[in-house]
Amino acid sequence: MNPTAVPLAGDTLPPATPALPKFGIYALLVALAFCALAPGLSTSGNPVVLQALVVVGFLGAALSVFMWYHRGDAAMVAGLPLLPPLAAIGAVGTFVVWRPQDGVLAPLAGLTLAIVAWRLLAFLCRDYIGAQYCNPSSYGELRPRLEQVKVVLERFATLANSPQPPPAEELKWAEVAKNEYIEILQDFASADARVPWVLATGYITEWKRLHRAEEALIEIVPVECAIAGALEDELRLIGSSVNSRDELLAKLRRAVVTLQPSALSLLKLTSEEARAFAPPPGNPPPAAAVADQKTARSILRIVRKTLNQYEDDRYYGLVAIRNNTWITSILTGIVGFLLLATPMIATLAYPATGERQDIKQCIVAGAVYFLVGATVGLLARLRAELSEDKDVADYGLSNARLYASPMISGLAAVFGVVLVGVFPNLINDLSSDLTGGAASAAAGASANDTAVPGIVSSFPLQHVFDLGRNIKALFLAALFGMTPELLFARLQQAQTKKAKAEIKAVDTTQGARAG
Repeated sequence: MNPTAVPLAGDTLPPATPALPKFGIYALLVALAFCALAPGLSTSGNPVVLQALVVVGFLGAALSVFMWYHRGDAAMVAGLPLLPPLAAIGAVGTFVVWRPQDGVLAPLAGLTLAIVAWRLLAFLCRDYIGAQYCNPSSYGELRPRLEQVKVVLERFATLANSPQPPPAEELKWAEVAKNEYIEILQDFASADARVPWVLATGYITEWKRLHRAEEALIEIVPVECAIAGALEDELRLIGSSVNSRDELLAKLRRAVVTLQPSALSLLKLTSEEARAFAPPPGNPPPAAAVADQKTARSILRIVRKTLNQYEDDRYYGLVAIRNNTWITSILTGIVGFLLLATPMIATLAYPATGERQDIKQCIVAGAVYFLVGATVGLLARLRAELSEDKDVADYGLSNARLYASPMISGLAAVFGVVLVGVFPNLINDLSSDLTGGAASAAAGASANDTAVPGIVSSFPLQHVFDLGRNIKALFLAALFGMTPELLFARLQQAQTKKAKAEIKAVDTTQGARAG
């Protein structure tokens, strides 16, 4: 089939029909929310507040359904990282400032307000989730490359409609390039393809399609264009770590000489290779047969495809690390919120005002430890970011790490302070169990008798979370807050540097996909 006129890159294509809202999933979420509200409805002394939460919950559910109708799913995915910190801030603020009698109310209020804020923000930003917004640099590089493909296809379409059309094999390759080109345009215009832009996998998919289109065009472009592309591929191969690099270089150079013997002087050849490729002295280089030229073009296409796959695989690896970092950060935030909610809910078992005040002080101290560790971790992450190579795109990997560092460092700071506080008592208890000494047992019993009921069993956690008595815990929080960056982030950063170095070796545009 002869290729016809190709749609321009700026043409408006009909958007795909948005998916129906998933009422079942959101109905289940609403039901679970009201199941969580049920205990508070019966025990809380502030029914007006609970009624307000019910109204807010209904608002969040309505926004959820509305967002599915108006293609807001991608915006909600983009805003997921905001949920854990917003829920934690809302819970702490409610528990410390509001002082509810029902311990369930504080985490429930924080979670409800966070969900509503998340949905509202997604609603406001729903029109700014697309290929041109999520990563404008990569999108900006794709557009001119697509324009180049369009120009070649339009010129070839003119030849195809002439009295002497090109061979059927060239028409086939033109059709392949045209189909890839149209697929890219449809993805840019599709409303159902927005989540891949948020995850950055959509850009990798479109670059792969663009590469397949450009590879197919090698079979139909003029010889001069094929030679120019081959010379660029030679530069990409020379500094790369591609498997069978030397073999690919030899095949590429042989194909270039076959297509255009006069291009021999343009290749980066050793003296031995130059003698091997040089024609006999005194005789002009013979013209290659048509079959040999087709074979040479196929070789150039295979070499280009090998290089493109190598580059795309490395970029996909960076995107996978980026998405895994986001997922890990969100799950870490959820775990942190559950740990924060546990002592709040535990106040239901201790009606005494003094015990509630002790738990409140512990939560405030834990929040301070978290903030100290998060600040130290963030500063360490910023310092590492300044030393990273920015010549190669990472598709938001650095932003994901910047988000993850304070959260992980804050939790590490809290756990570190607790570990240092309870470790001596743990050693003493283990020593008492092993020796069976009566004196040690009596000392342990005396320590338990002086502990605050409901807060401490055998370990002095009340003292650990007492900023007045345990001021050195701030130093420990800062020390442990730096640990994740020193241990784990460095290992991941080394892996990223390796991938970026491999990309830089084959990417002659030097990070044109930057984002």
